[in-house]
Amino acid sequence: MRVLCVSSYYKPAYVYGGPTRCISALCEGIAQQGARVTVYTTNANGKNLLDIPTNQAILLNGVQVHYYPISYILPRRYFYSKMLGHACRANIDSFDVIHVIGNWVFPVVAAAYPSIRQKVPFIISPHGSFMEWSFRQKEFKKRLYLEIVERHLINRAAAIHCTSQMEADQTIKFGFRSSISVIPNVISPFDQNYNLTRGTVRKRLGIPQDDPVTIYVGRFHKMKRVDRVIDIFSHVQQEIPNAHLLLAGADEDGAGIQAQQLVHDLNLESRVHFTGLLQDDDLAHAYLDSDLLVLFSHRENFGMVVTEALSMGVPVLLSEYVGIAREVADGEAGLIVDVDSEDAAKKWEWLLKTPEKRKEMAQAGINLTKTLYSPENVSKEMIKLFERVIADN
Repeated sequence: MRVLCVSSYYKPAYVYGGPTRCISALCEGIAQQGARVTVYTTNANGKNLLDIPTNQAILLNGVQVHYYPISYILPRRYFYSKMLGHACRANIDSFDVIHVIGNWVFPVVAAAYPSIRQKVPFIISPHGSFMEWSFRQKEFKKRLYLEIVERHLINRAAAIHCTSQMEADQTIKFGFRSSISVIPNVISPFDQNYNLTRGTVRKRLGIPQDDPVTIYVGRFHKMKRVDRVIDIFSHVQQEIPNAHLLLAGADEDGAGIQAQQLVHDLNLESRVHFTGLLQDDDLAHAYLDSDLLVLFSHRENFGMVVTEALSMGVPVLLSEYVGIAREVADGEAGLIVDVDSEDAAKKWEWLLKTPEKRKEMAQAGINLTKTLYSPENVSKEMIKLFERVIADN
């Protein structure tokens, strides 16, 4: 089976957060199942560009990746690449199935139109584009673009791939004709060769080994509600004076600066630690040194950092709008909270004060990730979807 994945970005563009890790992990997992996987992407990396060749394919863990240069005809947020478009038009018919990632960006159009013309089945993964909170942001422009351009393309897709039942439930309201399949994101496992020892991050930040540590991992973006994380933590810290909060992520549009100002205003500089963007072993060490992960987003179609934390034995506290919140709660690996109620601080405090319960949740989380989100299991499900749409074409 020859699979082409078309995505606006790919690793090592980790500035885009969890999607970068899950896209690459899925492609690698599919390749490990025996498929020939090729990726067409851009050299975008937030405000910067990847320092990576754009004139040749690069083999990354069994996946052939082509990084095409961003063109500046359109703003960078559209990920316009003339060369990526040309590659899609020239080569689409060399593949059995096309996997298109995202919406509202040029690579979707670049891949979908030639797929339709050359009758190659394609699957589209919106990655949260049609979840309620996200769609309300610049809603008029999105509705206009959807009706003029993308609805036609989505209706011609062989399937729409959603990563959680929550995402599927909100996507179905748009009335697309294509069928929806729910397959979770694959967890991106940390390299087992890392020499992981508890205390590395705590020592660097001057945090005592016995002090409770909560971690947030993700972009500093209004969708993530980092301001609410800080505000609720200020109440937790009053009840647990030795509590610490790690904020691990890259700044986006000044949201990180606003978060630092809020920490200053609440006099929490000695308790809240900004680590910057963490990757690979640095991120693994941060999870290892944490007792709890919080994610209070307005929306997450899935929640990659949740599965990463669970795989490292870190229980989680989630808003009801995190895609896999219900699965986590049902699996007793974490709790769901109403972020705008006093209950959020109380549950946060309770978890930090009950190490026995956290230990139970930690083991439940490890079991959950092995069962539902392992690269092998998820990749097999995705290949079944590919095989079905190929057979139906």
